[in-house]
Amino acid sequence: CVERTEMHREISIATGSAFFPILQGLLNVFKEKAPNVIIHLYNVENNYFGGNVVVAGLITATDLIKQLKGKPLGTMLYLSSEMIGGSGKFIDGIAVNEVEERLGTKLNFNTHTGRRLVIELLERKNG
Repeated sequence: CVERTEMHREISIATGSAFFPILQGLLNVFKEKAPNVIIHLYNVENNYFGGNVVVAGLITATDLIKQLKGKPLGTMLYLSSEMIGGSGKFIDGIAVNEVEERLGTKLNFNTHTGRRLVIELLERKNG
């Protein structure tokens, strides 16, 4: 069990519409454990593949940039590890570092399940 934390930081999470409502529920639990962490949760529409694809693993850098540019993201944007392959690129061929540059925040792909994400967020000491 993870203890309540007093961390002060601002982060964001982006996911597809299939996982978005589940993640909202998990974040309610997280907010009880870490009320001083501001979390922006974004539902990213998959326009690249026509809008009917709802899984996070097929979200492209193009859609992330187009939909999140200019929005509050904080010091870290958490994304599903399924969004990038071993090459460090999204499915549309755009590199992670380019997305970080264009969005003005670091990307974190260390998690692929909601439970693991909450644990990761609670254990991290910096953004």
